[in-house]
Amino acid sequence: MEIYKLIEAKQKGKDIIESCIRIEHLDAAQRYIDRFYKVFEDLLSYQELERMINNKYEKIKKWKD
Repeated sequence: MEIYKLIEAKQKGKDIIESCIRIEHLDAAQRYIDRFYKVFEDLLSYQELERMINNKYEKIKKWKD
């Protein structure tokens, strides 16, 4: 049952990151994935979400320039 919660929480993290349109939004996304890691202790998923945030940050930064 816990695997379903992990999958759901990970997908929610992806959705949050994808919806970010400002750098400030990414701060909230970062807090979410930090909490995700504390709850599930899934380093692989955490790193994937972290990469998504970094990529989104770069995209937003380019849009601003």
